[in-house]
Amino acid sequence: FFFFFFFQAEDGIRDAQESRGLGDVYKRQHHCSPAMSGERPELTVLEFFCGIGGLRSGVEGALREEKAAPGCRILEAFDIAPDAVAVYKHNFGAKVNQTNIVGLTMETLDGYGADVWLMSPPCQPYTRQGEKRDKQDSRADALTHLTGVLEKMRRPPRYLLLENVVGFEASESCKELVDVLEQRGYTVEQFILSPIQFDIPNSRARYYMLGTLGEDHLAGRVLPVSRRLPTPECKELEDSHDTRTCAVKTLGGYLETLLAEPESWLVPPKLVEKHGKVLDVVTPEFSRSCCFTAGYSKFAKGTGSVLRQAVAVDATEQAAIDLAIKNGVSAEHSIGHGDMQLRYFTPREILSLHGFSSEFEFPHHLSRKQQYKLIGNSINVTCILHLARHLLCRGAQAEGEAEAEADESSAPSQEQPCRANSCSPNRKPTVLIRKPANEADPCDAAFEAQYASAMARSCLLYTSPSPRDS
Repeated sequence: FFFFFFFQAEDGIRDAQESRGLGDVYKRQHHCSPAMSGERPELTVLEFFCGIGGLRSGVEGALREEKAAPGCRILEAFDIAPDAVAVYKHNFGAKVNQTNIVGLTMETLDGYGADVWLMSPPCQPYTRQGEKRDKQDSRADALTHLTGVLEKMRRPPRYLLLENVVGFEASESCKELVDVLEQRGYTVEQFILSPIQFDIPNSRARYYMLGTLGEDHLAGRVLPVSRRLPTPECKELEDSHDTRTCAVKTLGGYLETLLAEPESWLVPPKLVEKHGKVLDVVTPEFSRSCCFTAGYSKFAKGTGSVLRQAVAVDATEQAAIDLAIKNGVSAEHSIGHGDMQLRYFTPREILSLHGFSSEFEFPHHLSRKQQYKLIGNSINVTCILHLARHLLCRGAQAEGEAEAEADESSAPSQEQPCRANSCSPNRKPTVLIRKPANEADPCDAAFEAQYASAMARSCLLYTSPSPRDS
């Protein structure tokens, strides 16, 4: 059974037609050889807090054109923000259910029988810039309601992936959800990740929770928060006043070559004069940029980088620029800010950094600031791609262990009751990318190290089955 909680596109792939799918990335990066035969059942998905469709873009892009992976079908998408709903419908042609999530009953959600839940609840109750009212904020009510429903559902999702801002992990909302998932027999994994760790030149650290409902040796365990996904392509995250993690790719590959009305994208001279010192200035050669928030172009500080178009005036300034690029810090140099020809990144450029395909677009009636706001409230699909691949690896391991146990005994033990209705006769069979038994898998080592470390820190017994399918 497959369930994701996703709130945030592809690993640097900017065009949807170039995407070879999550299963292909899984095989290419880990050299796995999936072996599945017969018809592929679709994964059915419920998409809560769907926004402009970042979750859907990530999941569909991940599974697209992969013969060994199942397709997916969105059963329902939920959101109440009119502008976001308009963008979602414009790009996917699908109607968004604008029912308040608090009004969804357990019977209704059980009735969908969805394999996957994608979720990105409002971040305002937990953000550093807000009042941090947590569950006391009415915008947290929908997540609180879904947590209560999950506690009692007959057919809970097998996989959950939730995204939110850093700080959510310390909230009462998070604790309550983790407690319910643990009680129901989920393995809960927690990460703080940024797309720059996956070679995307943009910093956007977010909290992610993965929940896997299964019967393997990790079922019902809560692993500590990790700042790195246990895969070779995920870098360590370093972020200090002097040094920041940078990508190999540069911003130049994400910029539009011809801008309509180029003067309209310039940062206003009065803003530069008044707030120039707080602007994060980058050039096309930079391999990082700051997080783009919903307040981009509305506020100067901490809402996203601006692009310097002017070239260096002399060798001294060029050396300063090169040093800034190396250290990943703002390109503030000898000439005044007013001479740098600073401009804002366009919505198209920020969408590309977020991993949306080149075909994704905004309806023409939305203003530039509305577009910035919608992107700032969206997700980075690159991170979702890698999390989904990790989830497949994790799920395949769980399924392999369950099959190994089934081989040992043709009938279930009377002394071992099943967990959290996971043996429900109404369940469809789990569908995962699988490799032949006894075939070595290079991703085992990274997976093994992560879980051995996590288990040690959690004072939990970790026993590795051998052989193990991943």
